[in-house]
Amino acid sequence: MDIYTINNIVLYRKLDWTLSDDFFYLTHIPTAFEPFTIHPNYYSFGIIHQGSMKIEIDSQQYNIVPGSFLIYRPEQTLKIVEIEVETEGAFILFTRRFIQNFQPSFDAFFTKTFLHKNFDSHFMIDKNDHDQLSTMFGKIFDVLSSIYTDRWEISARSVIYALINETDLILKKYKNFLNPTSKKESLVINKFKLLAKENFSNRLPITFYVDKLNLSASQLYKIFKRKGHISPSSYLNELLLQEAKFLLSDSENNIGEIADKLSFSDIHTFSTYFKKQTGLSPSAFRSREFDRTQKDKK
Repeated sequence: MDIYTINNIVLYRKLDWTLSDDFFYLTHIPTAFEPFTIHPNYYSFGIIHQGSMKIEIDSQQYNIVPGSFLIYRPEQTLKIVEIEVETEGAFILFTRRFIQNFQPSFDAFFTKTFLHKNFDSHFMIDKNDHDQLSTMFGKIFDVLSSIYTDRWEISARSVIYALINETDLILKKYKNFLNPTSKKESLVINKFKLLAKENFSNRLPITFYVDKLNLSASQLYKIFKRKGHISPSSYLNELLLQEAKFLLSDSENNIGEIADKLSFSDIHTFSTYFKKQTGLSPSAFRSREFDRTQKDKK
């Protein structure tokens, strides 16, 4: 997998950004995003104020909502699954080089903070801390947007270092939540996801999975919640919906055949499900995807 840079993001999403190849910040989350898994060479952390996002980090899916804190790192893999329209928040992206050029002892500081890989990628924070982070991000972004000198990057490094430090102080109280999930719980999650990928198209009840894992349904749901994942049933639904979209977009199967492949009793049941999930009927979705493909060929 190729390394993905901040410049790759700017180019792919057609963003207006020329100040630095090692740093970027945003408040409006663009709905245009890479549909593939990336291996970033940068750190990113932040919060959202409204809307939601679904993101996979190291193949584990997280539902990012107001009250979430999100961070991902160069050694991780990232795939954006979905971004709700008009999602807003505050995120920064920066490379290790960006900070090291300002603070040579960054490595010693870094290993003790939320930036280190031993800390979770997603957890929930309380409203007061969310508001404090939001205010702090806003003030720093105001400073960054008001700098108009050829030494912009030097000034940016100093305020971002301060942001990292202050954010870490706020997050200290969440230390118990930052510790990685136990190996046993991680194994449960991985086993469930493997079973799900093998069986989701059969639309089996959650009892099928918990019986295989020798757990109760409540235990499985609690494990997913502690890790900050979407629920097991939501994960199964995501797999089913993505497969339905794929089959409608990239196969020659008619809608009845697709409904059968995905274990729906009939076309009507499948169509009702699909429209509830996407707002479009299967035929309307297929027509839209066909039109998009034709435009891309021109």
